[in-house]
Amino acid sequence: MQHIIDKIELIYYNTIEGDLMKNRVKIYRNIAGLNQENLAKKAGITRQTLGLIEKGKYNPSLKLCMSLCLALGRTLDDLFWMGDGDVEENIKY
Repeated sequence: MQHIIDKIELIYYNTIEGDLMKNRVKIYRNIAGLNQENLAKKAGITRQTLGLIEKGKYNPSLKLCMSLCLALGRTLDDLFWMGDGDVEENIKY
């Protein structure tokens, strides 16, 4: 299963611009067989907000991240992580 997720992730992130914070929300949503509207309802947010999170255009609060984790049955590490390289290198002062 992890091998499939890694392949999907590689394809997905080759098609969009990478930011400091990355997420696998769309990947795990699709694996769970949910559309955006279903997951948004489970997490208590709008479909539009979920779409922005999946595109990396909205920085969700920790509370919202946890809601998504609970709705998908995943951990924070599963869904969200920092970009490549050392964290110190990615922080802009």
